[in-house]
Amino acid sequence: MRAPAVTVCTFAVVALALSGCVGGQTRGPSGSLVTGSKSSVPGNEAVASASDVIAWVDRPAAHYVAPSPSLPPADAKPCRPADIRASSGQMGAGLGNTNLPVTLVNVSITACSLTGYPTLVGVDAKGGHHVIAVQHGSYFGDPGPPANVEPGGRGAVNISGGDGCNAAFARPRMYPTLLIGLPDGGRVAADGREFDTICGVSVSAFGVPSLAAQPTEIPPLPITAAISAPATAAAGTTLGFVVTLTNPTDADFSLTPCPSYEEFVGSGSSGPWLATIRDYFLNCDAAPVIPAGGSLRFEMELALPADQPQGSAKFGWALQGDRGPWANADLNITAR
Repeated sequence: MRAPAVTVCTFAVVALALSGCVGGQTRGPSGSLVTGSKSSVPGNEAVASASDVIAWVDRPAAHYVAPSPSLPPADAKPCRPADIRASSGQMGAGLGNTNLPVTLVNVSITACSLTGYPTLVGVDAKGGHHVIAVQHGSYFGDPGPPANVEPGGRGAVNISGGDGCNAAFARPRMYPTLLIGLPDGGRVAADGREFDTICGVSVSAFGVPSLAAQPTEIPPLPITAAISAPATAAAGTTLGFVVTLTNPTDADFSLTPCPSYEEFVGSGSSGPWLATIRDYFLNCDAAPVIPAGGSLRFEMELALPADQPQGSAKFGWALQGDRGPWANADLNITAR
């Protein structure tokens, strides 16, 4: 739905990313362009006409969701005590949290799986067994994804606690041995004499560190974006602005398949935050290619809800995906 008055900036951006427009044109109730006053931008007296801007098209796109990394297989038989040799690593600490990393080596001749969370029993110096209540989720995270552990491979678990409670200074509670419950219900022993359980215990899920997802470098697209927009927009109206996409390379940049984009206004610094996010496709029918060394200017529209909080807002635009380009500009939301 169009608002009665939508400001559309029509200045040439060239190499400047203008955060506000000076003069320009507005859309009347019928959608026709109505000429408004124009004033020059200092140092750039040339003002582009409306024909330089590729018209916006109302072609909604699905909201982009980054793909989840595929998980490794965890379909082997559960690891049993006879399959696993456990060893405690060096104690770690951070911000009042402590951690005992335990490595679980598969010493059998077949793969076995480590999934779920361990149980924990402390064995005191006299051989007494003490069930330790544990919470799921370690401050130090999971050591890797649940997965099959190949013969000779290593799984792991983090056993975490704290050192900031009052009891830690008066009566530490450490056990020479910790019995770690495996997925099949059996237990393996690890050295626990340096780990204090008095402040409470949490455990990570079992994981295989070597299979932990590694961050991948995603090269950005070889184009840039800049926004030319009014400095203010009223809640309950449609914000009109222009995005200039520039191709600095010496080869044409194809817009086939047609990319989608996300536009965003968020405000509410003194109250509830409201993020208004719209997703559309570019008007690729009118512009299938950004020429080498050239730029294209695309008209944009972003409908703001009537309850968009007033005040300074975060305002941005980006092609969908994780490769950009991205652009931001200053925007202040006012009452209608």
